[in-house]
Amino acid sequence: MKDGLPEMVNYLSSAGRMGVYAAVITAMNLDRWNALPKDVQDAFLKAADNAIQYYAEAQGKDADDSVEILLKAKRVQVVKMSPEEEKAWRDKTHDAVVKKYHDQVARTGADGNQLVAGYTALVRKYEKTNPYQTGIDRYFARKK
Repeated sequence: MKDGLPEMVNYLSSAGRMGVYAAVITAMNLDRWNALPKDVQDAFLKAADNAIQYYAEAQGKDADDSVEILLKAKRVQVVKMSPEEEKAWRDKTHDAVVKKYHDQVARTGADGNQLVAGYTALVRKYEKTNPYQTGIDRYFARKK
């Protein structure tokens, strides 16, 4: 919303709750990691845990800021989709989106299924303590 979207569109929806997702990855050579003293490894791990909380809070604040902008927008109609309609959107687009992702990943030699499984496992690990609410859901909660 901060990019002026409310001045460019008339309608906005969740697009089937397919969302925009980002993965933030930090990597280190395992031999180097193992060579670090335990207290330094612990400091890295603690910082990584704090980063997850920080990211969730920052993402939530950004979404809330966008909701404020959207609530003030004069011409945008936010369309509330039923769970059945959201599912229909996902059913119609899922295979094409996944195929494109796997095609892109395959060019790097990586295993797309393994990457998705790892990402999904991390989401499941943290979703209870950092539940995700879409900007559209936040909008409708505030609009009441």
